[in-house]
Parts: sequence; structure tokens; C-alpha cells
Amino acid sequence: MRKTLFIFITCVLLFFVDSPPAVAQDFRGASWGMTMEEVKQDENLDLIQEDEKNLVYVTAIGGIDCLLIYNFVDDRLYNAMYWMIDEHAIDNGHIDDYRKLKNMLMQKYGTPNIDDEIWGRSLYKDEPDRKGFAISIGDLTMLAEWETENTEVSIMLWGDNYEIKHAISYESKEYGAKAEDQKTQSELEKL
Repeated sequence: MRKTLFIFITCVLLFFVDSPPAVAQDFRGASWGMTMEEVKQDENLDLIQEDEKNLVYVTAIGGIDCLLIYNFVDDRLYNAMYWMIDEHAIDNGHIDDYRKLKNMLMQKYGTPNIDDEIWGRSLYKDEPDRKGFAISIGDLTMLAEWETENTEVSIMLWGDNYEIKHAISYESKEYGAKAEDQKTQSELEKL
């Protein structure tokens, strides 16, 4: 009996010792702080652009064509985003995409901490058919944000000069702050 118990305990201990610790995945199987090379090995899409700070892929999310962009600071992953590239014959089509993706994010992350329509000028506020146009001229921005233990997630629809932009951003709380510090330092060096 003692011998069987000893063998059982030894096997259990060996299982835990030999098992590598689980790595937290923050975005698409990647973890914040991964190197560019590690992200390239992890991502199964075809790489279309690479420079010292970014990796860019083409993909689709929720049936909407987009660029998948990984951003690095000091060769560490700190941000990733989906940049929508679908075009629409009418501007309100972008609002439909935004709502679809926001609903998907709500299914994953729950109720957003922020869920807002920000009006600069309210000229078209009471005209739902003109909301897309209001976005294209910079009068309206739609925004929702969530927060997890390690990540800030946001979806935003905005525009200017008759061009609409739509993105979902995932940013590391730890490495994102470092990237912001580097940007500030870079700007200070210009003074």
C-alpha cells in the first residue's frame, strides 16, 4: 500500500514539474511582451508588411475585411489592432459593421465600461439616416471600451474629410505605458 501511494505521489509531482507553466494569451494566442519573431511564428496568416515596429497581415473579423497590425516597442508586443478596410456604398454601412463587431466584443467581454456617441456638432443628431455622413465629416465618433486584467480593448468609428475609419484596438496595460513614455520622450527630444 505504501509503495503504491509513493509511486502515485511521485507520478503526480513529476507531472507538475515536467509541465511548462501556462502562458497567458492576451490576443489571438499572443501574449504581451512577446518579441516580433515570436509573434511571427505564432501567427498563421500571411505577412504582408514588416518594419522595425510593426507586423501587418490581411484577415477578416466578423466577415469584415481588415488589416491585423501588431505594434512593438523595444521588440516587445504592446498593441494589436484590427483596422477595417471594407468599403460601403452608403456611410451608414460602417455603422452596421461597428454595431456588429461591438456586439461580438460584448459577447466576449461583457458590458463595456464606456459606450458613447460623441457629437462635435449636432447638425445631424436627429437624422439617423445621416449618422454615417456625420461620422465622415468628423461630427460624430462612436466608441466603446472594455478592460481586462492585462488589456484595454476599444472599438472606435470616426472620420474626417469625408473618410470613415474603424478600428478595434487591444493594448497592454504594462507595455502600453512604456510605449507612451517613449513617444513622449521622442517628442521632448524634438524641442
